Amino acid sequence: MKNKLVIIALSFALISCQGGDSEEKTAMEILDVYLINPVGQPLKIQSEIADTPAKQRVGLMHRETLDSDKGMLFIFGRSFRLSFWMKNTLIPLDILFFDENMQLDSTKTMHPCQIQTCPYTRSDGPAKYALEVVSGFVVHHGIGPGWTLKYDQIRQ
Repeated sequence: MKNKLVIIALSFALISCQGGDSEEKTAMEILDVYLINPVGQPLKIQSEIADTPAKQRVGLMHRETLDSDKGMLFIFGRSFRLSFWMKNTLIPLDILFFDENMQLDSTKTMHPCQIQTCPYTRSDGPAKYALEVVSGFVVHHGIGPGWTLKYDQIRQ
């Protein structure tokens, strides 16, 4: 009887450990996201959508590459001053912050961090959306004031 209890306890422990991993490996929805320049020309980025705390926690961690036309869009339920870090992120990224009206708030460049305490990168003002793309994207496309974000709406 004691051996059966030990096996049952170990089974539950194994199932709980697997639950944590599966949360991090949740498949992300992919949408075409558009950055619209001040004269109305769109720039398409195929983006994974991080719209839950579990997806947002993992972000682009452990990725070794990111194509120049791909990214990850983080969608939050409300606007606030967003903070991101690069813990376990292997590639340098540009991050674009957008307010609740999808107007560009600010852009930053973030560098990989492999130490225990990584610095935070914050939006300049309250933001509801953050788009991570490969480093150099912002400069290459001349992204700055007046740019907006557009995508087909999903749950918010």
